[in-house]
Amino acid sequence: MFGKKDPAVQMIDAFCAELDRKGVRYSANREKKLVSITYDNDHYKNQAFTFFFDDDGASFYVRAYSIEQFTKSQLDDAYAFCNQMNADYRWLTFYIDSDDELTARADSIANLKTMGPRGYEILQRFVRIVDKVCEKLYS
Repeated sequence: MFGKKDPAVQMIDAFCAELDRKGVRYSANREKKLVSITYDNDHYKNQAFTFFFDDDGASFYVRAYSIEQFTKSQLDDAYAFCNQMNADYRWLTFYIDSDDELTARADSIANLKTMGPRGYEILQRFVRIVDKVCEKLYS
């Protein structure tokens, strides 16, 4: 057990190495087993995309919280919007969380050999889809 690196931390290191190669700024917390990347895009500013790594190092999930805050009177339309976005975009799932905020999520399996490229590809898909959804949301 001594000297053997935690599988989740190995995955984080592989992902961070890819982000470094691509010149992407990020914040990694190996204790909490997460990596967070903040983007500005055409239709949002300062949106965080957070990768959470499972203890076994075989999977991870990504969340984008607080994309939009809804009032109680907007919730019916917000649920309908989420349903439409879930039908339009197969890579992410959109939902209204307990704080009445639009949130996006995705899950993935991974292995140490492919984590860097796979994580980066999922990040890019996530960023593009959230931008398209925000464009629809704010138009």
